[in-house]
Amino acid sequence: ARIQMVTVQGAGALDEAVRKDLAASRLGYLRIARFDEPTAKEVAAELTQILKSNPMGILIDLRGNGGGLLDVSEEVANRFIPPDRPIVHVVDRQGKRATVRADRGSKIRLPLVVLVNEFSASASEIVAGALKDSAEATVVGMPTFGKGVIQTIYPLQGGGGAAITTAKYLTPSGRDIHGKGISPDVQVGDRLEGKNEAEVTRIQMEQLRRAIELLKQRVGQRR
Repeated sequence: ARIQMVTVQGAGALDEAVRKDLAASRLGYLRIARFDEPTAKEVAAELTQILKSNPMGILIDLRGNGGGLLDVSEEVANRFIPPDRPIVHVVDRQGKRATVRADRGSKIRLPLVVLVNEFSASASEIVAGALKDSAEATVVGMPTFGKGVIQTIYPLQGGGGAAITTAKYLTPSGRDIHGKGISPDVQVGDRLEGKNEAEVTRIQMEQLRRAIELLKQRVGQRR
């Protein structure tokens, strides 16, 4: 059977104590697991629910998001970035740069904190970099994976295909993150590789609590 995975979750997926803390502080929570075809619609639906509570800030959780579709990640980032500001620069093999900019549609203009870890890669790094550089988001967690290239699949005889690197992307400020990743503004936790389940849970909760704390601080500074 064809199984459609849900790529977006709200605060309902969190521990009850964390949900109550978010609700009491009027903070929204948006987790994006991947950037697949339905992700943009799922994000739109979840944001509609979040905005009903009139939030003071939003936490976007991209931990473990290994990437996905470039155009979907651009569409998601576009919701938070002021008109005409860059989302991402794409540089082809000849060095020609094309800049994707935010459109003039309705925007969510709230304090943002973005959670990342070493498994946040590719399209999720595009979103994290775009929100950091063009929407003044605070990035929290661990340095990201560092996949800053775009690959195109060329079909081969026999039904196979070859993945060829055709371009690279730069963050709005012009940073090439390939092999380097995005460094968080506030580093929290540790790498998950080699950790047991209890350690992973502890690290993830530590990152989440710190991200919420920082978002509260940002909301307080805005008042």
